[in-house]
Amino acid sequence: MRDVEITKREILVSIIIILIMMGLGFFLSTSIHNKVSVSNEKYFKALKIDNLPELFNYAINTEVGHVLSYGKFKANEPVSDTMIKGKYFSIKRIEEHYVMKTRVVTYTDSNGKSQTKTETYWEWDEWKRDYFHTKTFNYLGRDFKIGKVKIDNYIYGDTVKKSTFSNIRWVFYVIPKEFEAALYSNTSEGTINQNELYENQTIERVIERKESGADRAVILFWIGWAVLIVGAVVIFVMLDNKFINNK
Repeated sequence: MRDVEITKREILVSIIIILIMMGLGFFLSTSIHNKVSVSNEKYFKALKIDNLPELFNYAINTEVGHVLSYGKFKANEPVSDTMIKGKYFSIKRIEEHYVMKTRVVTYTDSNGKSQTKTETYWEWDEWKRDYFHTKTFNYLGRDFKIGKVKIDNYIYGDTVKKSTFSNIRWVFYVIPKEFEAALYSNTSEGTINQNELYENQTIERVIERKESGADRAVILFWIGWAVLIVGAVVIFVMLDNKFINNK
């Protein structure tokens, strides 16, 4: 390392570094854009089924391939818990205990010296987690087992304590017994496979997000690449570049 004194030759080399890395960046960003676009083609080419149970059933029976559908998911055997009201598609119950812990903190005393001390504090720790869910669900007029589609759109339900001063509580997250969502599937073997759930999204919204996915990937790449270019130039300038500056 050296005192920073940028010479004309170092400026010239820095410009060359920037131009080379920019050129490489354009090549890489184009490759990323093309790769993401190709991977998203299956969504664009998929058969679109918007709340049409008969067409959805036909697509499965005839194994048409990629399907992007939208409809209502309904629990066939809604679940409940005695500690909260209502019936749900799924319930996630987390038991938490209020636990006393210790930590070492650093502080400055009246003389300006740094000191350490151990202090205690209380925090809710997860103790146990339980799941309860319907065994089967209906989607667009057809029944499926719960494991057929990964459904994880939990929302906060309630927090329950034995008493006001209890050190044990249960936090509930639930999935409503009925909800609407978009579903990407590959129909084969008389069922749906490779399922991707897009809760609270219509078919049009899913397509819009996939169409802009390649552009978002390129933007993120250029942000990271710009940081890398700046870093490379700064490191070069900070080095002792005698081989350049010597006449």
